[in-house]
Amino acid sequence: MQSTDLCFRLPSEDLQQSIYQQASQQPASLFGSIAKHLQTILGGKLGVETQLFKANSFDPSSLMFTPPNLDINRLVPTGMDAKSDFRTDELFCFAPDTQQISKNPVFELIMTQAADGSFPWSDVIRTWFGDNRVNKVSTAIATWGEIAIATASAIFLLETEAPEHIDEWRLAVKKAKQWLASHCPTLDIKTLL
Repeated sequence: MQSTDLCFRLPSEDLQQSIYQQASQQPASLFGSIAKHLQTILGGKLGVETQLFKANSFDPSSLMFTPPNLDINRLVPTGMDAKSDFRTDELFCFAPDTQQISKNPVFELIMTQAADGSFPWSDVIRTWFGDNRVNKVSTAIATWGEIAIATASAIFLLETEAPEHIDEWRLAVKKAKQWLASHCPTLDIKTLL
């Protein structure tokens, strides 16, 4: 299980009844009680049997709650081994499509962008640029600096070699161009290639 997976267990019938009884006695504390139990659930501290609720909205009479836009196809059993306290049909994870993202150089490159808009000289740029182009721009690093050349290279790669992904990189390139304009306004990567 990856650290980015969101795993959760939902409360048992007994815990649902406990919440319902508390809510019927003090309706104002219902949401505080639910929040407390959700924190316990998401924190992994709940040790009772669990079940997956099937309702699509909060119903105080049955205390069943599921986020309204839950995609049931994204629920994936974690496949815990037999020594675990949980059965695989009880614990579910929202497993992001990390393999698809990590194989796409556009997303790999965008993920390296710094908060100020610049790009570091990374393996993603080196691999995508290729040895020939890396050798051509490596002499310019002494003049312009590694970050400036990497940022200009990233802009060049995204604009010229990934135009079909413009919706994914448009804002990243806009921010990178702003950074480049404020630090090296006369740098043109195309002249170096």
